[in-house]
Amino acid sequence: MLMVVSVSNNNDTAFTDEYLNTSEIFSENTTDATSHSVSASTTSAADATADCAGCRTLNGRIKELQKQLSMKARLFAALRGRHKAALRKVRKFSKDKYALGFSVKKFLNIDQQKALCKSTQRGSKWSSATVKNALQLHFACGPTGYRVLLSQRYPLPSLRTLRRSIQFVKFESGILAEVFHFLAIKVRDMSIHERECCLTLDEMSITPGVEFDTRSGHFIGDVTLPDHKGVATHSLVFMLGGVTTRWKQTVAYYYTGNSTDGSVFAPIVLSIIKRCYDIGLNVAAITCDMGSANRAMWKKLGIVCGKQAVTINSFPHPCIPEYKICVLADVPHVIKNVRNHLVNGQNIVLPMHFVQKFNLPCDTVCIAPLKKLVEYQKDKDLKPAPNLTAKHIDPSHFDKMKVSQAMNIFSHSVSAALRLMVETNNWDRNILTTCWFLEMMNKWFDLMSSRHPSIAISKFDVDKYNSTLSFLYSVVGVFESIAIAKPGTSASWKPVQSGVILSTLSVLQLQDRLLNTENFNFLLTARLTQDCLENLFSCVRSKNAVPTPLEFKNSLRLLTVSQYLKGADSGSYDLADGSLVADFLAVQVKCKVHDPVNDALFAACKPLLDYGNLCAVELDSTELCCLYYLGGYVLSRVENNDVTCPSCIASVKAQDYTEELGTEITRLLALKEYKPGCLTPCNETAFSLLLSAEVAFRQFEQSFLSASNDLRDQLLREIMSRTSEVTLPDCHEIKRKLIRRFIGARLQFFAMKQRSLRKEKVAKKSGHEMSSKSMQMRKSVSKIK
Repeated sequence: MLMVVSVSNNNDTAFTDEYLNTSEIFSENTTDATSHSVSASTTSAADATADCAGCRTLNGRIKELQKQLSMKARLFAALRGRHKAALRKVRKFSKDKYALGFSVKKFLNIDQQKALCKSTQRGSKWSSATVKNALQLHFACGPTGYRVLLSQRYPLPSLRTLRRSIQFVKFESGILAEVFHFLAIKVRDMSIHERECCLTLDEMSITPGVEFDTRSGHFIGDVTLPDHKGVATHSLVFMLGGVTTRWKQTVAYYYTGNSTDGSVFAPIVLSIIKRCYDIGLNVAAITCDMGSANRAMWKKLGIVCGKQAVTINSFPHPCIPEYKICVLADVPHVIKNVRNHLVNGQNIVLPMHFVQKFNLPCDTVCIAPLKKLVEYQKDKDLKPAPNLTAKHIDPSHFDKMKVSQAMNIFSHSVSAALRLMVETNNWDRNILTTCWFLEMMNKWFDLMSSRHPSIAISKFDVDKYNSTLSFLYSVVGVFESIAIAKPGTSASWKPVQSGVILSTLSVLQLQDRLLNTENFNFLLTARLTQDCLENLFSCVRSKNAVPTPLEFKNSLRLLTVSQYLKGADSGSYDLADGSLVADFLAVQVKCKVHDPVNDALFAACKPLLDYGNLCAVELDSTELCCLYYLGGYVLSRVENNDVTCPSCIASVKAQDYTEELGTEITRLLALKEYKPGCLTPCNETAFSLLLSAEVAFRQFEQSFLSASNDLRDQLLREIMSRTSEVTLPDCHEIKRKLIRRFIGARLQFFAMKQRSLRKEKVAKKSGHEMSSKSMQMRKSVSKIK
């Protein structure tokens, strides 16, 4: 295209020269004709009117030149148009090229972009960033998948290049000197705050065996932990993680057996701390679970926590004696252990001064109220605590490993549901002690595993900061005084008490130094847990749940070099906090419920509960509270996601729901509010509308599975006809939008109910379930308690 532009410019230049020459000739001929005319007039007046052959010739020449000039002008205009069009194309191609290059830069490095322009990638020099990305891809999709990418000419290093890039990392069991060498380079660019880190250690199971490691030239499969011998059944990993920024690095690993003396962990930990100090890192805390080996390490380091002893939660830095390193028990492990005490039938007995301080009805926390709540809502469609099921009260062996299962018990939602049952169904008021304990553990876990500055420990709000410290100190006081034992047995000091006290005091000590001395803005306590290490283990297990020693070494080596620490979805630890927004419904319903309801409330709702000749649907007071809570959620979805106006929202939203509807229906919403106004209340008109929708839904749900048309439209038409007397603004069809949102939610819950029923039905057919050895093994393992 540039050649076209060049030709156009040459033509324009040639034409301009010819145009100037023509103009000169025209000027000369005009001058000659004028002078000839003047001389002719002076020569003879009689011949003035006679035709002059010379004039005619010159005039003809002038007309011919003018015609040529006109043609040249048209040609010049055409060439100029072509020139402008060519420039537009060049600009467009340049813009597209820039956009393409910008898009390619988003996922390809410069060396990969250059490789795209070559016919072959042999001899290409790859940057460290490209090699790192390639290692991540190789680990994610395996050698076969990586070869497919190479066969499709993706600009990636060859497999030999990847092997060569990490062959210098020997990765022998022990403290990884090569990792510290490269970590020192990374530390140079870190700020002072970024150098604060936490050391975590944990074990995972491996398959016992003997394998020949071609990289090192010897057999592996034996225990490598100092002062230990035998067959390796576990691998112990030490990892560093940033406190202020998200960086993680494996720094040591050992093969261990079934029995381990944890006192040998102490010199390894001190050696790692010294190496960190030499490269500029500051180990602020050590985190591990409460296994017997780790508690032996605590004792070796001078950590003390018991019923009679004075608690010591830190030890001097080996290089700076005046600097203290805190020790924490992993908070997710602690919360799971507290749950296990309850589900195993052990009661938690509170001291009397705490019972009086918090005005509790009794001193006992037990699992009985939770079992009663699960049994009560088992066959209900509208549940006060839908996230609490039988598997949370009686978890299997693998369910006990999941933090989310424990937090479904220690939740504000379950506590609010129990309080609702005490108020509406006259349950024993002693249940309120269990509610108080559940809320306390829920708040403690949120503060001890915060991932966002809004709930982190900070001094942005001094009153909130002081309240947080006071609460944490009160938790320490509670666990110093409680007694955990089965009814009728004597209580003894439990390791979980030491874990709660150590972790809480260490967080209090760390926040005091970081916020008041080091001028940190806030402390994210989730950085002090073992989540990063658990996510690493989930990556290692992604290919083999119980890897062999060599498989573990190779996977850990590849993960460490590429720093690919993203957890698998099947891990027992959550990568991010969060829960379902609409936590109100699911599973199984009975048409008739013989539960006492306030007479005035039932009389107000009775006209909406009977319709035509269909069977009557009755809702008890608890279900009405759940329905009102669901109505607030539906209204919030309409307000936030649908096109509405202030007048529409004002017609269905309550300003003061307790005065408008009383406490009979709004009690659950009030109990679940963390702070006033955080949940959306609906008014009496909107509630009556959704109550009619719920009645219609229950009356027709038996025919849902056999329906072939759009159920949403059918239900919408039916409910709209039933509620024709309910008038709401028509500007944005707020009535239709509320009903449609409600129908969508209820159909989803109906599908969940049917899935659960079909799953139970299939599970009863043992022949189908045990059609293979793997299925039989999976069934047997799931029943392990």
